[in-house]
Amino acid sequence: MTKTKTPSALAADDLEFDNVIDTLSAHKREIMIGGIVVVVLAGSLLLWRLSVTQKNDRADRALADATNALYAGNRPLAATEFQALADRYRDTAAGVEGALILTQLDFEDARWADGLKVLEAIKQSSVIDKFRAPVDGLMGGAYADLKKYDESVKHYQAASDESAYQSIKDIYQADLARILALAGKKDEARKIWADLAARPDSPAVAEAKVRLGELDAAPAGKN
Repeated sequence: MTKTKTPSALAADDLEFDNVIDTLSAHKREIMIGGIVVVVLAGSLLLWRLSVTQKNDRADRALADATNALYAGNRPLAATEFQALADRYRDTAAGVEGALILTQLDFEDARWADGLKVLEAIKQSSVIDKFRAPVDGLMGGAYADLKKYDESVKHYQAASDESAYQSIKDIYQADLARILALAGKKDEARKIWADLAARPDSPAVAEAKVRLGELDAAPAGKN
């Protein structure tokens, strides 16, 4: 009698492959939905990037137009365009740059409150991180001119702390020392000037030596 041939056992790889096929078949709806979600997310990300790029391009053009108006001598038009730039494109680098220029124009005309208002608004920008130092530096100068020395000291110190480069830190430290001296805090000012004078590579070294001489000579001059 002829024996029936026993089927050969399935290899482990064949079983695993069959399991994968079964799983895919059972969950094909979920997989299709997941694929659609990925495509939608990818498309949304692409559109968002395109929108950001277009917004930055428009902001750059607006900054160029406002700057050209300023260089052409049309200060009122430039101020209007810089204000519009700061309002509309606050979350772009060009928008922040426009706000800084607008602030300088305000301060040149002694409109301290207007300039400080612009700076406070721009602090809410999503791209403010790399502009924190110049913003605080401008605020320090404004408060110094308003003779609000404590506020000026606070902002000049912040500007120095926020600066990425030692040379810029030193410039803000020099500003800080001048205000401390005006506020009557000469010991604190002397400490800063001494630190700056001790570093030959500091851009403030020459002024620091002069200021130290002035502070040291001041008591003798009163006798």
